[in-house]
Amino acid sequence: YQNKPKKGNNAVKKLLLLSLLSFSGMAFADGQSILNASLKSYKESGSKEFISTLLKNSPIAKEKSMLVSLESTFPTFETFFGKPMSINVLREVTVSQKVKNIFFTFNYETGPIFGMMTTFDGPNGEVVTYVTVNANQGAVLPDDIIEGHTK
Repeated sequence: YQNKPKKGNNAVKKLLLLSLLSFSGMAFADGQSILNASLKSYKESGSKEFISTLLKNSPIAKEKSMLVSLESTFPTFETFFGKPMSINVLREVTVSQKVKNIFFTFNYETGPIFGMMTTFDGPNGEVVTYVTVNANQGAVLPDDIIEGHTK
């Protein structure tokens, strides 16, 4: 006598596998997941670990000038605004089947910074291929987000 798997078990197994993949660090389900994992790293280990987590599996993770710029930027924001607290995705824009632009606020104890990142859904899952942050919302966010309009 063999125990035959129930038909519903395959769907549950697939769901569990997908859940494991999306939380493994190899692939992220969406921009908010990438940012949440990065923020957790920031709170636990500092801004360098935040950047490392944000750029995990990204081709730009080896770009020295970008890394130096990001590594010097976040301590400056901490000097002005205190500890990092939360991140909110304001909008995800699907540019193509594999590319998204994600606009977000990074909330510190006493003020926000604003950011935009581009993600690419490639062989290693969704990875960040570009990121920029600025205390000036007009330098990063589209006008309709700043003015409170939605698309």
